Amino acid sequence: VAADLVVLSTGIVPDAATTLAESLANHGYVTAAFVANPWLVRGYGFEQGFALYEDGFAGLETTADDVTTAVAQWLGERNRERPFFLYLHLMDVHGPYLASPEDVEAVASSPSLGPDRYLTVTEHETIPKYLLKSAVHPSEVRRLRAWRAAYAAGVRQFDRRLAALFEILHHHHLFDQAVVVLTSDHGEELFEHGGSDHGWNLYEHQLWVPLVMRLPNGERGGARCAQPVRLLDVAPTLLSLTGAASTTPLQGSDLTRLLRDAGTLESAPAFASATKHRPGLLAWVEEPYKLVADRDFKQMAVFDLESDPAETRNIAPDQEQ
Repeated sequence: VAADLVVLSTGIVPDAATTLAESLANHGYVTAAFVANPWLVRGYGFEQGFALYEDGFAGLETTADDVTTAVAQWLGERNRERPFFLYLHLMDVHGPYLASPEDVEAVASSPSLGPDRYLTVTEHETIPKYLLKSAVHPSEVRRLRAWRAAYAAGVRQFDRRLAALFEILHHHHLFDQAVVVLTSDHGEELFEHGGSDHGWNLYEHQLWVPLVMRLPNGERGGARCAQPVRLLDVAPTLLSLTGAASTTPLQGSDLTRLLRDAGTLESAPAFASATKHRPGLLAWVEEPYKLVADRDFKQMAVFDLESDPAETRNIAPDQEQ
């Protein structure tokens, strides 16, 4: 047990780090967080800067519905004289994919799921035990589309739950005044490269996540930016939009110019790491190329994401020649 505690304690946010919540609190914002992710409970350092940090919901099967009542109560009781920063970390589209049968049926025939096939024995063995609790029927556990339908159904179900949270903001006359950001910390592998779950590799299905930002009063609603951006850019963008820009240099880029349609930004590389099972794995992306290096096994791969978006051909040997 002592050894496990040491391992867990190495992956925490250091006290010296300045979080987004701390920066906003220093500029007069009331800060609150409601987190369902077990890896964000108190002790990992993510609570820094939050006046309220509610992690009692943490669990893989916690849904947005479980936190809605608490969020509504907090919004009703908040100090109305001060702006607020509300952070929600929800787990609805995470495994074990427990969407309702109605949602699974609604997406089961969608062409976006791709062609069906039987999983290989090796692929089936990669499915972790916690995913076997999913909405996939035991008779369908070897069918590729069954797993993809269960995941897609979770997205559909979460869409309704998210709408309920937005209704709370509307009820308190806050929605049109707020900057609303929706994003994710990772994607999911659904047998694109022979495996399932996440945390095993750094292919695009794990790294490419949505970033949706709604400006007050729906300014430029529906606009889509073609330029790739990074999760690293979210914090400096929010600090800029709220007038709380940091005096300390930040690694990320302020995306305000893109949001206001005021031009493009200088292209910047994106980096990824911290997989659960292969901590030595690192990725560097500067379109159209992507480099993946494994420090532990001394391996390297290079992909041309423009001509090979599915990352099926390692061109590193070609470059060496």
